[in-house]
Amino acid sequence: MTKEEIAGGLKNALERGQSMEEAIYTFVSAGYNPNEVNEAVALINQGGISQIIQQAAAAQATSPMGENSELPAPGAAETPVKSDKKKKILVIALIVLLLSLAGSIIYLTFFK
Repeated sequence: MTKEEIAGGLKNALERGQSMEEAIYTFVSAGYNPNEVNEAVALINQGGISQIIQQAAAAQATSPMGENSELPAPGAAETPVKSDKKKKILVIALIVLLLSLAGSIIYLTFFK
């Protein structure tokens, strides 16, 4: 991902209410090169974000993937796969915990 695309993602995160620090942390945690993220922040701070977005759009339009290939949705890069797996594991753990608690309550209620 180019620094222009990262800048577009950072701008998207800012528009959703994240602070710049949170957005930077999200990108770096997702495995993006910290130097590229810092360069993207510098581009945003220079005030040329509309130019950045236009350049990113032009880069995507001329990408070697072809015209009919689907591009990721804006902001998709900010949701790392590892984070989704951690959320699923937490949800499963919570369900197991609740089922265990329900089983204990049923046992104590009917069999004691």
